[in-house]
Amino acid sequence: MRKGIVMLVIALVTFAMGCSQTMYESKPDKTKTEKPVMKPDMMQKKAADKVTPHTIKANEIGKEVICTVMKVPCTVDENTPALEYKGKVYYFCCNNCPKMFMEDPDKYAVKTEVTPHAITADEIGKEVTCPVMKVPCTVDKNTSALEYKGKVYYFCCNNCPKRFMEDPDKYAAQSEIKAHFISDEEVGKEVRCTVMGGTFKVEKDTPALEYKGKVYYFCCYNCPEKFKENPDKYAIESQVKAHFISDEEIGKEVICPVMKGTFTVDKETPALEYKGKVYYFCCYNCPKKFIADPDKYASKD
Repeated sequence: MRKGIVMLVIALVTFAMGCSQTMYESKPDKTKTEKPVMKPDMMQKKAADKVTPHTIKANEIGKEVICTVMKVPCTVDENTPALEYKGKVYYFCCNNCPKMFMEDPDKYAVKTEVTPHAITADEIGKEVTCPVMKVPCTVDKNTSALEYKGKVYYFCCNNCPKRFMEDPDKYAAQSEIKAHFISDEEVGKEVRCTVMGGTFKVEKDTPALEYKGKVYYFCCYNCPEKFKENPDKYAIESQVKAHFISDEEIGKEVICPVMKGTFTVDKETPALEYKGKVYYFCCYNCPKKFIADPDKYASKD
């Protein structure tokens, strides 16, 4: 009898504790407010909410445009689908394209600085180079052309404009590259290969290119092709010049800008000049790292 009473008491206590815990856990913590996490699809939806329909006006009809999604040229008429986003009008070649635009408007909006260019009479017969295929061609009335950041780009076929629009900055930069022919005054000049970084003396057959008003020299015929892939990258690196140790510098205590270790300069110490300052290195691997990103390692003083 006594044993049964004890078991009953234990059961009641256990039940009461379970209820108490359940009630405690079920109470919401009003002191904590969770902030909603902005996921990519939510951000795109938020951007899409800013897109509004655009009604074609009389002065727009006949306008030559490029479909924001498919990147194909088209002529605006009263039935052309169009949307407004962040104060700008975007035209489309069909009724499916606005739906794709709405999925991620910012993705398509950033590429619309490229506009169609109609060939004028004074352009016909002009000798140009296609910025995509890098082949020379003569402009005629059917030549495909685009305007980007105030400049006209001509193409050798109808496929090239599509490729140009995928990465206009890449092709625009490459179009500023020109061939450079070595003059007698340049022969014997001590230079550094813009791509490989090695120093050499210019010869009559040294490959060289002009880019944004500056001449870039190369140690072999493979390097110019690498330069053309990303001219701005190599142009920045080319500001680094070879530095030859003078007798006055020997024995100087310096710090390697890459490894940060201190050492004493000797005749064999590798050194480079960048923006008017000399940088000394503790080994021959450090200059390569410095050249890859000079602003990262250059002192800020």
